[in-house]
Amino acid sequence: MIADVWRAACVGALVGLGWASPGHGLARPDADAAHSRPKASQRGPTEDLTLTFVGDVVLGEYVRDRHRSFAGPQAPGPAFEGVATLLQSDVVVGNLESPVMSTIPSVSPLRWGHRFGAARPTVQALASAGFSAVSLANNHANDLGRAGLEQGPALLRDHGVVPVGAARRDGSPFVVQTLEAKGWRIGLLAATTWLNHQPQPDEPTVPVVRLAELASVLGPVVEQARDDHDLMVVLLHWGREGKERPDDAQRAAAHDLVDAGADLVIGHHPHVLQGVEHYRGALIAYSLGNFLFPARRPEYRRSAVLRVDVSAGSSCIRAATVHAIALEGGPGHAPKVARGTRRRSVHDRMRRLGRSLLTPLRRDDDDLVWTSPGCPDAAPP
Repeated sequence: MIADVWRAACVGALVGLGWASPGHGLARPDADAAHSRPKASQRGPTEDLTLTFVGDVVLGEYVRDRHRSFAGPQAPGPAFEGVATLLQSDVVVGNLESPVMSTIPSVSPLRWGHRFGAARPTVQALASAGFSAVSLANNHANDLGRAGLEQGPALLRDHGVVPVGAARRDGSPFVVQTLEAKGWRIGLLAATTWLNHQPQPDEPTVPVVRLAELASVLGPVVEQARDDHDLMVVLLHWGREGKERPDDAQRAAAHDLVDAGADLVIGHHPHVLQGVEHYRGALIAYSLGNFLFPARRPEYRRSAVLRVDVSAGSSCIRAATVHAIALEGGPGHAPKVARGTRRRSVHDRMRRLGRSLLTPLRRDDDDLVWTSPGCPDAAPP
């Protein structure tokens, strides 16, 4: 017992000095060192890459058996025009919380809970806004039943948006999708830790895995895909709604996925912002909150867009920028650039959470910025 008390006191002192991580004991000496990550080609990409990530996107929902849509096909459309400048990026990725199909049923196939879904024109809104890929692996994946699971991926591909974490009839649903941009091969892998509705026998399989098994199931997939990609991104739908911080099991799973070769781990579902963590050269965003969402609680309307800059040659994550947004108006609460007290609220939260994860964010004009302790020089073209 004396030894345990002594260890706790030592760890507490080291946390204060930034040499240990709260809740995880002593940090390894190489905790901030970048992996020696294999590349898809011997020389790697020759141009820097910018990726932008957003939170939960709902294109339509059912309320009392009446459906309403939150997005139209116009470019960029009223749903996304308030943040159009923030979506100007080489790659834009979000979590598509509403399944899509060609023609939306007038009555939801489900009889309880929040029921999401949208029709073909809303997919054009995603494409027009600049989305490159969306994760389909979330707790609402089967809200439209088999038709939504089967039609959604094809509709997205038809509009140039890569579906990640799509349900599959054959083989494992844990499949890496490859997105190519500016000479980069980007691997995208998605999973959810639960579904709201029990899958039916005739439905394709959604990539669902328990939190305790995330690393053991997804880790080998990341490792296998690592050699053939310049950047590996894991998209996770996990955590508890409204919770400010990830729990220890989430942090451990995210760290294990980075150890397996992930460069970015991006989380969704809590509907509120959680912190950003730099770990062994990778970046983990535990929850990006909401982006286009019928947010009925005020705390669900403060959110952010995350921009990540990656260096060519080394594939080193050079910087990350947090752009504060606010979801305004109804019924869909479209994202707008946050200003005044709303911006300060997002900044205060993210800076506080960043400090707890030993990843400090600094103010830079209207945004928060994290910069890498050091990236090697990019390979010459």
